[in-house]
Amino acid sequence: MSAIGTSPCPPFVRPCGVPGVLYDGNTVAWYKHNDANTVIKDGANRVSFWLDRIGYTIGAEMVNQAIWYTAAYWNTFDANWTEDAGRLHSDGNNGFAIKNNFWVIGATYKMIVTVANLVGGDFYLYDGVTVPLNMIADGTYTIYYTPGTVNLNLRSLLLHAHITALSIKRVTGNHLLQATGANQPLWSANNGLLFDGISDNMRATFALVQPEFVYLVGRQVTWTLNDNVFNGVTASVGVYDTPATPRISLFAGIDAANNLNFVLNVFAIMRALFSGAASTLQINNTAQTVGNSGANNPGGFTLGATAPVLGFYGNIEVKEVIIRRVADGATVQTVIYNYLKNANAIP
Repeated sequence: MSAIGTSPCPPFVRPCGVPGVLYDGNTVAWYKHNDANTVIKDGANRVSFWLDRIGYTIGAEMVNQAIWYTAAYWNTFDANWTEDAGRLHSDGNNGFAIKNNFWVIGATYKMIVTVANLVGGDFYLYDGVTVPLNMIADGTYTIYYTPGTVNLNLRSLLLHAHITALSIKRVTGNHLLQATGANQPLWSANNGLLFDGISDNMRATFALVQPEFVYLVGRQVTWTLNDNVFNGVTASVGVYDTPATPRISLFAGIDAANNLNFVLNVFAIMRALFSGAASTLQINNTAQTVGNSGANNPGGFTLGATAPVLGFYGNIEVKEVIIRRVADGATVQTVIYNYLKNANAIP
């Protein structure tokens, strides 16, 4: 184990210069806006996945590459699909192939598919409920996906298409997800992810109980009473706006540790500890506030909204989030704080 303040340079992106304490087993999620490997966005910079860089691992190939294009590989194989020299050929409207019990519901997958000779409609690769891929041109497509049912479906509304390559691998980690385009935050290189305060939010469900320590680099664009910076998933455990702009508070069943130092439109480092009567809230190196925030356990992490029911959306911009399952002491806090300060150019 590396000493505090040094980096073990882990194999995912080898981020030398980060404190080794982040790899002590107590960091349950880490999101960084300028890590290109972990921010999955569309051409309009709307973010659908913010991958957890501490737990990011791409698994083995799930598709049998030797026979995926044969009728025998699929549990259901429509007559409109045919095998064609190592590829699948669609020749008919609404053809489909189904592989039973393929997905783990709620997990994250990286899918790559190559299609050619598209004519007369759309091609879908999905779970039978959600449609993650709607192709309108020939080419190779990469998409991250979280299924809602267990079956893998290929469906064609095309008159003609060749599926020439198919790759699916599971990506482990506590990844933040937003599948609905209208609710996706907007990414920028300078300011991170912008949540609009209307519907934008991202959520990851995973095992997380108190004590929970959240380090967040961000700013509030506007302040609105009861809006959330972040929260839990199965229960309300987060930081939200309370009376007297720009006051924020902890809440895990009880309002606590009221703090006036999260100044509007100024990027800052927030340190929020949820640990019953010993809960604390601190912005940069201003005075720490202390109080009893309650005993709720978060069961995951929601950024930009409340929990367990989504609502009270925060108008915030976020550059980096580190979530830990331990009440970090002063020495560890200082090491992580100094890293975040330097990495994000916080004065």
